[in-house]
Amino acid sequence: MRIIFIIILLSVFGHAVGQVSPDPSPGKKVFVSSGLGFGFPVGDINQALSPKVSNILGLNIPLSSDRYFLYPVVDFLRFSYDEVVDNPDSEFRLQNGSLNMYGLSIMPGINQFLGSLRLYAYAGPSLQLIYEPYIVVDISAGQADIKKTSSWTAGLRGGMGAHYRMGDFYLFVESSYVRNFRETQGSDLSVVTLHGGLKTDVTMLIDKIF
Repeated sequence: MRIIFIIILLSVFGHAVGQVSPDPSPGKKVFVSSGLGFGFPVGDINQALSPKVSNILGLNIPLSSDRYFLYPVVDFLRFSYDEVVDNPDSEFRLQNGSLNMYGLSIMPGINQFLGSLRLYAYAGPSLQLIYEPYIVVDISAGQADIKKTSSWTAGLRGGMGAHYRMGDFYLFVESSYVRNFRETQGSDLSVVTLHGGLKTDVTMLIDKIF
């Protein structure tokens, strides 16, 4: 599943990269970002979900103005999962399971440059795939199987971040609010994410390829 999202991400990148300047200023650089962090459920859903280590993969694609950029992001969010609502397909409730949420967001963003520090904000639509587990128990056979249902849903993602240049490295931290339009365990699924990691300047590589 991650491979599918990455292919889509690269396709978006290929269409937008033509706007990159051949001699980039700080606002004209193309970055690949990869980070680790957590997604924190918000509201009643936190009775069923709790955060696990998650990661994101994204691209900062500059537009014609230094102040604006396009930000495709893939979220790989993981949560500990306890069923709190009866499942019609099972007589038992699953505890200590794992729910996965994959999201592809394509968001316009705005920059603010302060020397080596870059502040930015972004917001846009999201397409999310959710894998929700449940347990099926065969008492006569003395066994239990964990199965998963999958569902697609539209959503929204918006947030802000900062990255700072330290020599050849770019460190970044981001926080986002993710919301979809499908209930999970009887509650709206809203998540506040917090991730940090490294960004890689791939502008020269892109110039050579294109």
